[in-house]
Amino acid sequence: DACVIATRSLVPEVYDAFALAAKHGVNAISTCEESFYPWTTSPALTNRLDRLAKDNNCTLAGSGYQDVFWGNLITTLAGSSHKIERIEGVSSYNVEDYGIALAEVHGAGLSLEEFEKEIAQSESLPSFMWNSNEWLCSQFGWSIKSNSQKLVPTTHNKDIKSTTLNKVIPAGHATGMSAIVTTVTNQGPVIVSECIGKVYAEGEFDRNDWKIIGEPNTVVNIARPATVELTCATIVNRIPQLIDAPPGYYTTEKMPPAQYRTYPLHFYTK
Repeated sequence: DACVIATRSLVPEVYDAFALAAKHGVNAISTCEESFYPWTTSPALTNRLDRLAKDNNCTLAGSGYQDVFWGNLITTLAGSSHKIERIEGVSSYNVEDYGIALAEVHGAGLSLEEFEKEIAQSESLPSFMWNSNEWLCSQFGWSIKSNSQKLVPTTHNKDIKSTTLNKVIPAGHATGMSAIVTTVTNQGPVIVSECIGKVYAEGEFDRNDWKIIGEPNTVVNIARPATVELTCATIVNRIPQLIDAPPGYYTTEKMPPAQYRTYPLHFYTK
């Protein structure tokens, strides 16, 4: 009924897996961060997958941690706002938990010169918050006036051993990156979100902090979220909604929020 693709972080890297599932009429959902909302960052590939899925009567989608913690959590909190002027978010995670693909996308282990050339100046490398900001705008019904991102290397003043990279990252080299995405909407609200993915030094831990600024102001801080486990559980809990969704590439802002599943998944499909 469903295929889970949990390999890479960008749509061009998972396109073949999505296409293989679609050609055989198999629903597929991926942890690929760009696949969460890829309509503007990989439009040609996403539209090709959309056509392929519709032709074979199946559904493709992306989900994971951001589906809840950068997505529906924010839109749910917004439901208690009278007016929103600005949304700010900061989320951090340890790239050691996700394998070599994610570490490479974050520039972990590169010198600062290599980071500037390979990561910061890349025009084809959407940060994860780019896709999440656009997902939020789509669910809010906001149209986007402008999107911009800034990719900044994170460093540490001591050498750090990376088991994922299988090497020691020298002090002063990139341990990962901070990506800051600013989305200005035609309706007025601005979304400024930052994701920090790096090889953690001792004492560092995951965080997920958001502010909704307006009337009233709302702040939510989640310390030490189990990001890996939450990613996996969200993917599994989305499967019934994936199966029941219309054919095509169907991003999750069009689905009901992810739900906890008390019973086996087949109890929740139509």
